[in-house]
Amino acid sequence: MKKYTLWTIILLVVVLAFIACDNNACTHEWDEWTVVTAATCTTQGEEARTCIDCNKAETRPVAINPNAHQWGNWTQTKAPTIAEDGEEIGTCVRCGKNETRIVTIFLRSIDEVVAYLAGTAGGTSTDDPLPLTVELDLRDNGWKNLLSAISKFVALDLSRCTIDGNVFDPDPAISYGKWYIVSLVLPDAAEYIAEGRNNESPFKGFNTLTTVEGRNVKSIPEYAFYFLEYYWYNLTSVSFPAATEIGHSAFYLCTSLISVDFPMVTSIGHYAFTGCTSLTSVDFPAATEINGFAFTGCTSLTSVDFPAVTSIGFKAFGECTNLTSANFPAMSEDLDLLEGYYLPFHRCVNLTSVTWGTITLDREYLYDLVEYWWTA
Repeated sequence: MKKYTLWTIILLVVVLAFIACDNNACTHEWDEWTVVTAATCTTQGEEARTCIDCNKAETRPVAINPNAHQWGNWTQTKAPTIAEDGEEIGTCVRCGKNETRIVTIFLRSIDEVVAYLAGTAGGTSTDDPLPLTVELDLRDNGWKNLLSAISKFVALDLSRCTIDGNVFDPDPAISYGKWYIVSLVLPDAAEYIAEGRNNESPFKGFNTLTTVEGRNVKSIPEYAFYFLEYYWYNLTSVSFPAATEIGHSAFYLCTSLISVDFPMVTSIGHYAFTGCTSLTSVDFPAATEINGFAFTGCTSLTSVDFPAVTSIGFKAFGECTNLTSANFPAMSEDLDLLEGYYLPFHRCVNLTSVTWGTITLDREYLYDLVEYWWTA
């Protein structure tokens, strides 16, 4: 009996040793880390993962997240009105931090819009537009109904509105109501703007519009704000932070335009800003392509900096007569693009410095070139 007991013990030791060796030999193929305990603004969290071969588990700490607050009740410190945002303050129940948030009242029916405009002083001129923030369904006749209700000059915010798919259609066939819209925020659902008909601006009729913002619009269509009679003399500022391309003649002859915000645009279309005589500077950090005549006649431009541009079209900056410096560090060092057919700085008579790739061209070089551009 003792003999069997001894062999049993020996066998058990061998098995345990084998298991230990086998476990130590596992190279471990881990599954993904999963959150066991989420980090907060005051305490660390924990994550765990398991080897899919041997089932060994391990954990790791997660650093305190200074933004993982748990807000208690929000206290109103300023009551919102239709005309003015309010404020609320909340306190984190963990760390005691206070935070202020803006409270906006959205009008949710045409009747509310009519009552607000009728009962609110102001909105009698473009210098005194009433803020009008709405949350409406603009599908079917919703857009027409809203325009028909606008009877005073307004700063219209459509950011919370519902549209058909992801395309906002200003509908140039509608004439009423648009005259009163001094500034416009497009619906956040809008990733595209409908193209105009027969090379007309889709925003035809917005005769007093000065500022436009489209937070999620991906591209600006051809002729989007194309000059039509006197329509775009008033447009001064546009912001499309998500747009990656600007179409042909999109802002053609917008002579009052002074501020453009396009941080993501890579392609600038033909004639996109031709004749925008009030532009003093432009910033397109992501642009790689500038097509022909894109900035021709922008006579107030004094300097341009396009850090990523590798392609410039025919007379892209032609007749920018106050342009003194231009920076294109990503261009190839082929000066034929400057001296030959493309003439990107045609008649830029005050140009004194151009950075072209790693080459810096000074006034002495540019003088004869500008003279050639002037007579070409």
